[in-house]
Amino acid sequence: MAGKKTIDQSRRIAFKYFLSLGYIRLGNILFYYSLLPLRQLLPFLNHSDMFACSPFKHAILSLLLLLSFLHAQAQGKGVQGILTTENDFLAPDNRDENYTGSLKIELRFGELLPWLPFFKFKAPGQSLTIQRAGIGGTAYTPQDLTATAPLTDDRPYASLMFVNIGNTSYGLAKGTVLESELVLGLVGTSLPGNAQSYIHRHHWLGTDRPVPMGWDNQIGYHGSFVLNYNFRIEHPVFPGLLSGANCRWLQLRLRGAVELGSYTTNLRAGFKINILNLNAGLMQDYSPALPGASLAPLAATAPVIRMNVFAGPEIRVVGYNTTLEGLMFADHSTYKIPHSDVNRLDFDLSAGVNLLLFDRFLLRYALYGRSQEYSGGKKFHSWGGISLGYSPARWNR
Repeated sequence: MAGKKTIDQSRRIAFKYFLSLGYIRLGNILFYYSLLPLRQLLPFLNHSDMFACSPFKHAILSLLLLLSFLHAQAQGKGVQGILTTENDFLAPDNRDENYTGSLKIELRFGELLPWLPFFKFKAPGQSLTIQRAGIGGTAYTPQDLTATAPLTDDRPYASLMFVNIGNTSYGLAKGTVLESELVLGLVGTSLPGNAQSYIHRHHWLGTDRPVPMGWDNQIGYHGSFVLNYNFRIEHPVFPGLLSGANCRWLQLRLRGAVELGSYTTNLRAGFKINILNLNAGLMQDYSPALPGASLAPLAATAPVIRMNVFAGPEIRVVGYNTTLEGLMFADHSTYKIPHSDVNRLDFDLSAGVNLLLFDRFLLRYALYGRSQEYSGGKKFHSWGGISLGYSPARWNR
């Protein structure tokens, strides 16, 4: 009976998979018309070559279908949607240059695809793995936005539009966290430049910076495919000082990470100090964007607030950075930073606060900083990030 049940489940999964492939063809038509209202609101979308790229369009459609399917399957297992934006206007010293901004929409849910090639803990009752999938984009600009010709003494224009899918796995026994993800994207599409030009032209967010004129010189212009596999591990080394039943101070966790692919190849090492943890356990200690205080069941009534204040310095060993050095393979960029000028050892810093209200509403603000990335570049660049999330269902209730 058990074998027959397994076969029936496999058949249902296969049927849903092949049915979704048919939906992709129908989605090509719906995709265009569904964007019409958004294109009227944001005209710069009409001039983007990203949606004209068939492989990336299919990737977006496939991801949207996957998210819809996973959202339905994840009911009762926990699900959360998060919108994250990073921009240098969110930092005190706003210059709208260098790493100028990003936007990402992500859905997190209970593990539904255990066969994906990601690291995770497997001990029954002693671990929990959460999966995530999202879509987003990033943009980099030089300090001088008015020049139309490549600036050989400044940072090159660069952008990435991507989809990602990954795991976050929590080990209850030692408090270790494993995070891995696969990122597929296009470098050099027109959408980020069109968006920035529109924002500057209409003075959104109070900007008085000129309209950027050099996006035609960006890395990998007209769109070039990149692929990355990223892995991070975090392990506690000091549990912190206890102050009351639900409050801990000065927790210390070691961090390490590897980024491997045609977009970035880096090694990272550092630590994270949880300056204050209020009503927060393993899951929230690592990423308060994830609802719940621990892997254990919660009480019937959730606390009004869970809070985590953190700071984290890191050293980054740079093997390759497409946004500076051009495409790793078959590069056709107009301008890029010479390999010999790229600093191979950088310092990164992050600090911020996470708030989780009623175990449903997430608010996060973080401030980031980065040391000089190449000879002649900006000595230190800072930017800020905001995340907003909502959790209609939680993993530990």
